[in-house]
Amino acid sequence: MIHWSTLSLGDPQALDPVVPIEKGVSVNEERKLVYLSQSGLEWVGREGVLRDNHPYLFVSQRGQAPFISTMQKLHELNDFCVVLFDGIRKQRDEIPSFQDEAALVQSEDEEDDLFHKFVYGYNADQLGLLFCPASSLVMLYATYIQALITIADYYGAAELQSFRKNNSSGANEYRNLVQLLRRISNQPLEIFDSRRVSIMIDDRIKKLRNAFMHGRWDVVEKKLVGVNVRSCFEVVSSVIQHLEEVFDEDLEPWKSSSRYKTIL
Repeated sequence: MIHWSTLSLGDPQALDPVVPIEKGVSVNEERKLVYLSQSGLEWVGREGVLRDNHPYLFVSQRGQAPFISTMQKLHELNDFCVVLFDGIRKQRDEIPSFQDEAALVQSEDEEDDLFHKFVYGYNADQLGLLFCPASSLVMLYATYIQALITIADYYGAAELQSFRKNNSSGANEYRNLVQLLRRISNQPLEIFDSRRVSIMIDDRIKKLRNAFMHGRWDVVEKKLVGVNVRSCFEVVSSVIQHLEEVFDEDLEPWKSSSRYKTIL
């Protein structure tokens, strides 16, 4: 079992779920304030794109459809994760733990002893420490994959259709999508092979997602050690930002792509 004190889920100074609110602030204004969670994520809200308090989240600079859609999904997922982390933290602080009482129930029969401890429940101090960050990263990975598909569909629908006929979703889906985007853009897209992206996406998030889906909690625990949820959002956002710079009809590299030739 991993000692959860070794996990890096965010800035230790950001454990307070709510920024102190000054007197006289209305409820609506209060909701617009930045909320901090144990993950280091910040609440951005509907007006988040207009503020500069979330540098780790992608913000579209060109306003084309697939990137607007991806930006909205990332911001919504970010805020959902903030609520998830803060709700778990509050609930963990409030619910009683029965472990002390369960410890008093001892039996010479091992199975009987295990049953009594089960009846008294799990350790409340551990509530959400595995499932909360793990599920957040699983949802982030799914959002990331969908973003790549959305971009491929917008700029190379024919290529994507052919890709879907010849490739089934599975262990190699992510890297196959990367190769597809390289063909559509006619660019190397080296960011996918950068050390930070390879470590965070290929070695951590993707493997964590696979372990999570198969209930391999020992692997999930190991993959969570040292992972910062906010940093994962930042890595995904950096990839999307790079793709937006490449997949733009006003840029010279784009003119060599199949979609540009089709338009002409």
